[in-house]
Amino acid sequence: MQEVSSIEDVEYEIKKAIKVLRALPKDGPYKAKSSWPKFLPEKQDEEYQKICVNFTPLPSEIDDMDMVFEQWFKVLDRQDRLLVFYKNFGYRDKVLMRIFNKARSSLFVQYKKALQSILDYVLEQQVKHCA
Repeated sequence: MQEVSSIEDVEYEIKKAIKVLRALPKDGPYKAKSSWPKFLPEKQDEEYQKICVNFTPLPSEIDDMDMVFEQWFKVLDRQDRLLVFYKNFGYRDKVLMRIFNKARSSLFVQYKKALQSILDYVLEQQVKHCA
């Protein structure tokens, strides 16, 4: 995992974790699956197929994915966790507006605040490890 120092880095790592999650077999271990956020995929489009084709995640990538979902997402409440996951999974704003019953601008602000909360947590953890 690359060093995280901005909201864009957080977003990149979450997208990478979701890419790994998509590549894992659907019938994986029950305990591991239960700790991951549940999602309702939209239509499987060509982009989804491109992501999953010929991609076998490395053990380090799976460890990074676990860290993102288990450590980073625990700092968010359920609504923020779902919003961050759905947005990075590729849900369109129109669908998110319907799911969360909020305006696009409100969702954008909520999403950025959630990413900032994750970034604050990560930076705090980096300071603890350095001290």
